[in-house]
Amino acid sequence: MEGPSARQIELLDPKTKQFTMVDSCFAADHNVFDERDNLIFGQDNAVGWIDTVALDKTHDAGASQGWCPGVVDTNGDGKISTGWTEPDQPVDPKRDHRIEFGCYAIALSPTDDSIWCSGIDHEDQTLVRLERGANPPQSCKTEVYIPPPSKASLTYSGGVAVDSNGVVYQNWRGVHEILSFDRRKCKVLNGPTATGQQCPEGGRCTRSRVPRSKDRHRRGRSALTCCISPTSITTTRSASGRTSCWPATSTQTRSSSCSRRTAR
Repeated sequence: MEGPSARQIELLDPKTKQFTMVDSCFAADHNVFDERDNLIFGQDNAVGWIDTVALDKTHDAGASQGWCPGVVDTNGDGKISTGWTEPDQPVDPKRDHRIEFGCYAIALSPTDDSIWCSGIDHEDQTLVRLERGANPPQSCKTEVYIPPPSKASLTYSGGVAVDSNGVVYQNWRGVHEILSFDRRKCKVLNGPTATGQQCPEGGRCTRSRVPRSKDRHRRGRSALTCCISPTSITTTRSASGRTSCWPATSTQTRSSSCSRRTAR
């Protein structure tokens, strides 16, 4: 089925074992729940969500969903106004500007409920932040960040996650680097220059020490799956090759685990 809603949503009632189709105005892809039980979906050039509480009460799919386009506050007035320029038009300092972006990976910040997106296309370097506001889509506001030209090796973005301090982590395919981005360090958040590279002070790249197998011709090359704990990225490797993630303090319990994979 062609069109922006080619991927739809279904609701399963575990008691009756019945599926209910939810006709969304957006295409469903990777998703995450927020604290209000909204199920948020990433897609190309927008995010959308289903208010599952409202859907359970009303069974009205149209009234239970919302969405946000990617419009940047390039006129610097702190809000998004209609009449913005489009992605194929130059930025006008008197108007806001809509961008195109990918949202293959999606994460929520626990500090302010903002949505963070990482793309998937080759040479897609964008990290996008969206605020839904009180009355979406009219109140939606977007920020976009791109690594500086000095990090030209970062050409293929992947997953994204946010820690308890609001610091965002974005992994990059093929170069074994993780970009941490701290928005609190940014001096520019909006205005005509806020089109991607306005906050080099917020980003920091860390290269992982990827393990290599002794017999690479037979076993292929190894890849390390990186994990993010609630407070930091901490990894340990056991003798068997498994890698576990631990919080920053030893008094906390282990947060998650991941394993080293071998590409064949």
